[in-house]
Amino acid sequence: MTQPQGTKFGISSNRNSAALNCICGELAGRFIAALLLCGMFVVFVQKSHSGVSDISVADARQSAIAFVTIAATPGLDGALMNVALEDRKSELWRSSLGFTADYTLRNTIADGYWGAAIVGGEVDETFWFDEDGQSVALNVSRKVVALRGSWGLSIPVNANLRVRPYLSAFVSDLATQSLLDGYLGTLPEQRGEHDWHVSSKVMSLTTTGSVEVDYSRWYGLYRLSALGQYHLSYTDTYSPNRPILDTWSWDQLVQVKTELSRRTGWQFDARDVYWQVFLNYTDFLDQPKTALGFTYHYHLGAGVEWELNVKPLNWFGFRSLGVKAGYLFGDDVSGYNLGFTAR
Repeated sequence: MTQPQGTKFGISSNRNSAALNCICGELAGRFIAALLLCGMFVVFVQKSHSGVSDISVADARQSAIAFVTIAATPGLDGALMNVALEDRKSELWRSSLGFTADYTLRNTIADGYWGAAIVGGEVDETFWFDEDGQSVALNVSRKVVALRGSWGLSIPVNANLRVRPYLSAFVSDLATQSLLDGYLGTLPEQRGEHDWHVSSKVMSLTTTGSVEVDYSRWYGLYRLSALGQYHLSYTDTYSPNRPILDTWSWDQLVQVKTELSRRTGWQFDARDVYWQVFLNYTDFLDQPKTALGFTYHYHLGAGVEWELNVKPLNWFGFRSLGVKAGYLFGDDVSGYNLGFTAR
């Protein structure tokens, strides 16, 4: 299969073998240096760029934060996503096991809000560069595991509207394997002669300030729910084996979730079962497209929920259990999810 045309390295085929080895060694060194700078991530260089040297510290910083953000920010649903660009293919998944709940604060109009989660994510990417028909493939695999806790307030405005300001903190462990496949030379006998491999581990600490506006109201037999979320995050990274990867950055994310539900007429343990359809929108406001290949996506799906509406020990509310499935689509990204819900 013909690989896409990409960045030109500009090596002359008229030079002798010794000169080629010298130049190729220098280019390989520059490529590895760029990988070390990026370490746990890779910034894709668009065709309008001149080469690997165009990868800046700012690009690297945004890519690191983008991956942590898309995996661990509160409110993001688990999903499997695919990105297919001309010179880049990616497969990314994220998943979490956790809960959020309001709880009673006595002698005050506001309730408390808290949550906790274990989060996991992985992205496998391949980038192609081409020099006079010679393909050079850069394969990157990144894995993240995070622990997240949230605490704040849940303030009722009226019977249908509630506002929740809260803070979250999560610690992430990020591991990356980067493999450069293909010799950076122009002679046929040199192609594919060498591979370069770089691995790194990074710890990150993220603090996120969030505001949710939660609306729910019955219209006849149908219940309409809408949830708007804004998240502002600050992330610090630390690498025990590659100090060049230590960095920090701010990041913003907006989500709008809408849902329409109705009783199915079924009951289990004298409690109603509901069907639901939903449409969500997620926008990574500060994320350049070069970071992960997309900046926003929609999520369309359906599910069923068993409504419990219980409050153990008269302290925190437990609303429902359910299962849902959906399709993601948007800015050069597509995917799906299938999972359980607990609210």
